[in-house]
Amino acid sequence: MIQRIQSLYLLMAMTALSVMFFFPLAVVNPLGDMPSYLNLTGVVYMEGHGVYTEARYWFIGFTALAVLLLAGMAFVLFSYRHRPRQIKLSRIVSLVLVLFAGFLLLGLDQVAAGMFKGLELETPLVQYRWPVYMPLVAMGFMWLAMRGIRKDEELVRSADRLR
Repeated sequence: MIQRIQSLYLLMAMTALSVMFFFPLAVVNPLGDMPSYLNLTGVVYMEGHGVYTEARYWFIGFTALAVLLLAGMAFVLFSYRHRPRQIKLSRIVSLVLVLFAGFLLLGLDQVAAGMFKGLELETPLVQYRWPVYMPLVAMGFMWLAMRGIRKDEELVRSADRLR
């Protein structure tokens, strides 16, 4: 059924991941003038330095992977009639979520380094904001959902043994 507690955990994981679309993930401000905000979909503001052209490929990957994860979570949510498949899919989504978190941190550093090539910088290049940690929050909710699905499967198996 869709009213189970793991469904709420999956919805909270989807919400945590979708928050990343609305807030900046990082700020790049090495020169102390106008900051550049790195969103999930691209560089929001960067005046006077020109936009780093390779950055668009990183952000296409970020956006595509986030949409793929959201679709995977929705598929897990609506696969409630097939609990073994739901457990397998939630494990796969959790693995992709771990890869997404690493890909995101690596990619934001690469984009920031490419934006200001050849400059001698004294300050840190990227200042991460709170939305960058949302994949970790979503991972926690996915773990709780997998635990709830596993408990449901054990309950169904024990009821089948009693019949």
